[in-house]
Amino acid sequence: MSKLILYIPVGLLLFIGQCLSTKIEVVSKATSILVKPGYALKEDDSTFNYQGNKYLIVTDEIFDEKGNIISASVAGDVGYSTYTKQDFNKHKNLIDDYSFTNVINVQLIKNDTILVNGSKIITKGIDRLNKAIYYNLKSRDTLYRITYK
Repeated sequence: MSKLILYIPVGLLLFIGQCLSTKIEVVSKATSILVKPGYALKEDDSTFNYQGNKYLIVTDEIFDEKGNIISASVAGDVGYSTYTKQDFNKHKNLIDDYSFTNVINVQLIKNDTILVNGSKIITKGIDRLNKAIYYNLKSRDTLYRITYK
C-alpha cells in the first residue's frame, strides 16, 4: 500500500485561515494599566475589572462602522481630554503623538487568536456576552480591551 504525502505551503494555509476568519466590527479600543495596591484613583477615573484585577483606562478610542477613528479620550491630571475627528484633521500629529489607531481592522481567526491590522495576537480572553476582547502586547501590566458589535 502506498502513502500519499501532500505538501501545502505555509503561506497558503495562512491565506485559507484568513479567508475562514470572522471580521469584527470594532466599537472601541481601550488601553489600560493595572491598578496596583496603594494607587489612589481619582473620582473621574474610568476603570474596569478583569480576572480579579482592576485596570485604569488611559486611552479610549471610538471607531465608526468602517473602523475609522472618530474620537478618543486620554487620561490626564484633571480628568480626560477628548479629541474628535475635527481635532485629528486640524492637528495632524495628534494621532501619532498619542499612538492612536487611525483605522482598525480586526478578524477573529480562532477562539483565542485575532488579527489586528495584520498583526496576529493571542488573546487573554473573549467575553462574548459583553462583546469584549482582552489582550496584552509587551507588558503584562498593560491590557487592551476591544469592544465590538
